[in-house]
Amino acid sequence: MKPSEKRDKKILNLLNKYDYGTRGLDAFMSEAPDKLKMNPLTLKEDINRLDSEKDHLHYVHVVYNQDNNGNYRAGVLGNVEWLTSDGKDYLDELNHSWERTFWLYFQIYGWPIAVAVIVQVIKNLLN
Repeated sequence: MKPSEKRDKKILNLLNKYDYGTRGLDAFMSEAPDKLKMNPLTLKEDINRLDSEKDHLHYVHVVYNQDNNGNYRAGVLGNVEWLTSDGKDYLDELNHSWERTFWLYFQIYGWPIAVAVIVQVIKNLLN
């Protein structure tokens, strides 16, 4: 898993635990930098990236826009869930990537070895 994907996974898992709306977003933004051990500005940029730049799929319903003074303003779409349906799929993919990797390696390496062993056992039993 890429470092950016690990960071996305941590952010999305933590964000998903907070209440929806502005109050939950304020709580997340005040507590998340310490819990994630991230710079608050980097966290805001990552959330903005997850919403607007990630292949334009809009994984979260939070967007940070920077005004002319360099300040970030949070935008929340009412009381909707933090993650969009694409965001939920992305988080599920991040949380279960090890399973996919395991099965991929099993199909490439394990399955042919298992078949070869079974064939040898059957040959030995028939002789």
